[in-house]
Amino acid sequence: MPSWNVNDILSGFGSDYELFGSVHDFSTFTDLRVVGPLRSEIASIGGVEILARGDSAPARSPAASRGVNIRSCDVIAVGDTPAHSGTLLERDGEYWLASIDTIQLAPPVPQAIAKLVGRRVYIAGRTTDGMLRVQAFGAIGSR
Repeated sequence: MPSWNVNDILSGFGSDYELFGSVHDFSTFTDLRVVGPLRSEIASIGGVEILARGDSAPARSPAASRGVNIRSCDVIAVGDTPAHSGTLLERDGEYWLASIDTIQLAPPVPQAIAKLVGRRVYIAGRTTDGMLRVQAFGAIGSR
């Protein structure tokens, strides 16, 4: 069963936590265990840097001493490339990433991205001329 390694970067603010680290699938558990409804969403992505916010929770695993119930998470980088999370939209043949700030994807957009319209996704790339140039992308969670 996948677990989440946050590279020992964990800041506690009372009972609230902000986590920053890499998502990894590995067979042994770490000191920290992600629990709650977003656990499978977080487990569905790999090779990315995320920022997650949540509350302290029972670890539900004898191998972990702490648990975190994640309330929200955003993919913020793929390698050294900044990333954005949101809902992928298509309007008149143009693709948009809807989030706090909605941004248009710069053409040419990879054909495979059309299959993800309506889903929560992450897109890594640089913004030029007010548009996001897609360098990497993926779905967050299952349909």
